[in-house]
Amino acid sequence: MKCLRHKDYSRDVFEGIKHAGFYFSNHREIFRKLIGKRPYTITILIENLDSMLWRKKDYCKQTRIEKPSRYTELLYQAFYADFGERKAQEVYGGWLNKYRQIWLREHKSDDIDDYIVWNELEPRYKKNIFKRHPNHKELFKPRYYIDTERFYHLPLPFNKIDWRNSFDNIFVWQENDKKLAVRGGSGSSWQRQINSTYLYGYALINQHTPVPSSLFIYDRRNTLWFIKQFPSLCLPIFDVGSNYSLSAKEERRVLNKVRLFEWEINQESIEKISFIKKFL
Repeated sequence: MKCLRHKDYSRDVFEGIKHAGFYFSNHREIFRKLIGKRPYTITILIENLDSMLWRKKDYCKQTRIEKPSRYTELLYQAFYADFGERKAQEVYGGWLNKYRQIWLREHKSDDIDDYIVWNELEPRYKKNIFKRHPNHKELFKPRYYIDTERFYHLPLPFNKIDWRNSFDNIFVWQENDKKLAVRGGSGSSWQRQINSTYLYGYALINQHTPVPSSLFIYDRRNTLWFIKQFPSLCLPIFDVGSNYSLSAKEERRVLNKVRLFEWEINQESIEKISFIKKFL
């Protein structure tokens, strides 16, 4: 399969797109609202940056970043210990649904997870944490780390990304005379929920009208490579169902015409992409 550098592929798939600024609540609503609106997807598989380039300013930018307090860290530890990993994902997904509209309306924080901390985690675990850690000042002491952020050389408005993601899924559709998009990934609970919700929604549309998919790799030297365009929906299998799950039977039904694939992350050869004909 031939790779083309970013300058060699048609840039139409990236042109004229704006972030939607809103989200549909479930995959059936996505199907109802977006069928007939020329939906398509863009997937960028992200390799780790070459270790020799981390200190080079042409590839990265260094910033001092505040990280969550020890208190917040202990809240999440208590939550996962209480529910267990599997159940915790399900519960957290419900909380994301519960607070999504409140967060979008009030926007008291840049992160929806803060609403969950304030309204769900603190009432459950704050008292016990304070009891076990009497030095409260130390719990809230600011903590920092030096963030070395690599550049993401994609067309606007997609030139910024949460680098916890190993892939970038962009779900695009036509709205009158403009194109809108949302982004899903693996970096946070919110990104995983968006990814699953829109993947399922586009899968339903794909059963009626093929949803084209473009596949790229952002390589270890910050170069975007075009891999292939697929005539119908083709997306990575990573985190499918995370923070927005269907029953096994329903998931098989929804995904029965979707081409899913796995990829060995940080392998340079595109031969490491293995396609799955049928979701099992």
